[in-house]
Amino acid sequence: MKKIYTLPVIILIIAVFSSCGGEKTVNSELVIGKTEEKALILPQEMSLPEYEKITGKSLTYSENPVFTALVEKGKLPPVEDRIPSEPLVVNPYDRIGKYGGELLVTSFTKNTGTAEINTMRQANLVRFADDFKTVVPAVAKGWEYNTNKTELTIYLRKGHKWSDGEPFTADDIIFWWNDIVKNPELTSIIPMVWISGGEPVDFSKVNETTLSIRAKKPIPNMIYTLTDLKVVPYAPAHYLKKLHIKYNVSANTAAIEKGFKDWIDRFHYSHDIIWIDEWFDPDMPVLTSHMMEKPIDDEKRIFIANPYYYAVDTEGNQLPYITRHKELFSYNIDTINRRIIEGKVDLKAQILNVTDYPMYQKYSQKAGMDAWLFDSGNSQSMMFSFNATHKDPVLRNIFGDIRFRRAMSLSVNREEIADLVFQGTTIPQQAVPNPESSFMGPHWKNNFTDYDPVQAEKMLDEMGLKKNETGWRIRPDGKVLSVNYEYSTQGGPVEVHSYIKKHFETVGIQVYLKEVTTRELRKRLFANDHDIAVWKVQGFWEFSLIRHPEYYIPPYSDTTPMVGIPWEKWIYTNGKEGLTPPDDVIKLFHLASEAMTYPAGSEEYRNTFSEMVRINMANLWITGTVGQLKGVVIKKNRLKNFPDSFQTTEYSRMMPYRPYQWYLDEN
Repeated sequence: MKKIYTLPVIILIIAVFSSCGGEKTVNSELVIGKTEEKALILPQEMSLPEYEKITGKSLTYSENPVFTALVEKGKLPPVEDRIPSEPLVVNPYDRIGKYGGELLVTSFTKNTGTAEINTMRQANLVRFADDFKTVVPAVAKGWEYNTNKTELTIYLRKGHKWSDGEPFTADDIIFWWNDIVKNPELTSIIPMVWISGGEPVDFSKVNETTLSIRAKKPIPNMIYTLTDLKVVPYAPAHYLKKLHIKYNVSANTAAIEKGFKDWIDRFHYSHDIIWIDEWFDPDMPVLTSHMMEKPIDDEKRIFIANPYYYAVDTEGNQLPYITRHKELFSYNIDTINRRIIEGKVDLKAQILNVTDYPMYQKYSQKAGMDAWLFDSGNSQSMMFSFNATHKDPVLRNIFGDIRFRRAMSLSVNREEIADLVFQGTTIPQQAVPNPESSFMGPHWKNNFTDYDPVQAEKMLDEMGLKKNETGWRIRPDGKVLSVNYEYSTQGGPVEVHSYIKKHFETVGIQVYLKEVTTRELRKRLFANDHDIAVWKVQGFWEFSLIRHPEYYIPPYSDTTPMVGIPWEKWIYTNGKEGLTPPDDVIKLFHLASEAMTYPAGSEEYRNTFSEMVRINMANLWITGTVGQLKGVVIKKNRLKNFPDSFQTTEYSRMMPYRPYQWYLDEN
């Protein structure tokens, strides 16, 4: 008998959150129909039939008053006609919220550092609950696997609509798969998560609200993959077909007339395969809690509640409660910090550094906010990677030599960075997955992490990289061995880079330090035009690797690659493009594919990931400096139905905390 997974009907749910200041229990219960004998306790979320079965009640729907006038003028249907026939019924953390208000948030630019803010609106098929382990329904109302886990069936909500009122059905998922992902003009490489047994999985429609994902080999962890904020397997076919050359022969001409390079450029303006959409197109229909209200500009973008959102609270009020999100841009971290301490930001965690935590605490009362540290999944680390696929063959040979990478790891004084930059809130650590992961041996986190500049110098001497009279090491072609070290403030505290520069130069490597924007940095990394990549990486949390085992193989990311874009290209093009990878890189790709076929926690799963760790430690393509970094969060007191302390991870961020049930209250 196959089991259909929906949110379990249970009697009591208590969510426990951890912070650096100790543990805090957040009771998410809601007492309904209390009598002298008993109080009825509800889960955090339910399907409508579950709610009716538990309570014996039917819901009468209400809406945000901002939409009432539109309904009266006939510009919107009544709320009961906008909500799916089986909406998600949400039990708020603390209480039924108030409608209205504008959530104030900030990010670097319109396409940099916005992941966290996007997850405040996100609408995945499924999501992690706030225990960061349990998968629960979202856009999809349920799912089931076949016996051997080679087929995953997804069930959608009948009557669900896009933000423009058009039906959302299985056809929107099939269009996304066949005409976007499998179209080489729009997607150059099909992401590994959609590959099984060397072949793409197959999405097929069963009926309007049911579809299946079939694979050549088992895909037991696919349901975890679907929780990722960058894995949203649907697109509004009714809107995007007008921009697609397959469905509109005039699409290219129309795109050029509007100032785009071609129809592909125009299509990506509305839909991006990596980031779903970057919220550039104000007319793009969405399923998210909020939709863009006005065209974006260089200073801000504003979102308004989606009148067709699929969730309601336990009194029948359509969510979200908050009417608008206002996102201000500034690449200057000092400007962002000024907004925070002036009380002009309601919530922020992404891009904040522990070095600024004392300042947030100092101004917290004046700004009407709380500031605290949180444990970022025990996986966040500062890492660097020398470009072993450098276009300069001399540097490629140097950076590709394991002796060089080991020497540079030994040259870094991690204790100094941990103490002086992070005030002792982090520890020296190699670039490993969460040390508490089921497959991690404790010894790997200390691999070549001792501070030993003497041994580092011996290794560099053995390579023939001798010093000249000025103390700089000389390349085989007679030039000074120098490194262009470009960094972004989004990638970690600026002070870290100054210390690494000092440590490298101590062993004779000349370093030119330069700050650039994240967009500039990513452009150079993707083009393989860099000497070294440096970033604050959080993707080695175990549940991230369950979803994306490819994040622990070169290039280690799809947004800020560390090393090996030409290797990846060689593998995905069967050797037609790119550079031939080392045997261990090829082995890692095979292991990552294999890992996707094993259920999380199984012996095969643990053995496969353990071997991936061993290969990475043997090669040090990425090198950790300090790990288990604390995160920083600031939250205005007026933001309600939000836990006082929480943890977050790179690929879930705010989604587990159900932002659609937050509300604003100045009292």
